[in-house]
Amino acid sequence: MSDTERTHKHRRADYEQLLSTIRANTGDPMPPLVDATALFTTTVANGRLSHEHATNALRAAVENGDVLRWTDGEGTIRYALTSDGLDSVTGSNPYGDAEALREVIETEASRANPDKDVIGWANRRLAEI
Repeated sequence: MSDTERTHKHRRADYEQLLSTIRANTGDPMPPLVDATALFTTTVANGRLSHEHATNALRAAVENGDVLRWTDGEGTIRYALTSDGLDSVTGSNPYGDAEALREVIETEASRANPDKDVIGWANRRLAEI
């Protein structure tokens, strides 16, 4: 079944599954952002979503502002829930590693064109700890 043939209910379930997977794989004792490889391994290889459905759900979550996409200093793409994304899933605040969040801020701030959204996200998470 192609994504265009899938119902809104199915796409919404994929979206919620992706958010829940990010929530389960970020924060204390995990890093504050999950790397893309681990996310897709958990969601696709070990989960119930196809690669296409996981990719579509992730794209939508980033576009909707529920998920933050960040490339770390080594070029690894990482994802985390925004405050809106956290409100969409159950569980406690997953951001307990202050040092890792400071590292995100320092890495992003050292770039020629730092992403202010990433820095703001990390600063808000630090304030919540």
